[in-house]
Amino acid sequence: MGIMEKYVDASHRDWEEKLTAAVYAINTTVHAVTKVSPFFLIHGRDPFLPCDAMLPTNTKKLHDDSPEERKNRVLRALQEAKRNTVKFQTQVKDRFDAKHPSVEYRPGDLVLHAD
Repeated sequence: MGIMEKYVDASHRDWEEKLTAAVYAINTTVHAVTKVSPFFLIHGRDPFLPCDAMLPTNTKKLHDDSPEERKNRVLRALQEAKRNTVKFQTQVKDRFDAKHPSVEYRPGDLVLHAD
């Protein structure tokens, strides 16, 4: 089920009203492969919501640091996301290769050709 299916009603007529919330949900959710949210990759911090001011769950506020610290945090997160992506791609390739052994053909081998 896609994110929009979770937000829109059955008639699919209110999708424009729900688009902002869906985009926010996508951008602030930690990606299963990269292990980092797109928001963090861009801003170098997790989003700070109005409810965070009322219920202080995030005791360390990352918006108080210097631009240089934020830049370094973004660069580290990008490196981590790349490592995690490459690791995932390798795992998927290894699973595919295990199920689909390589076959080598030589000139003159008979093969089935389907139109």
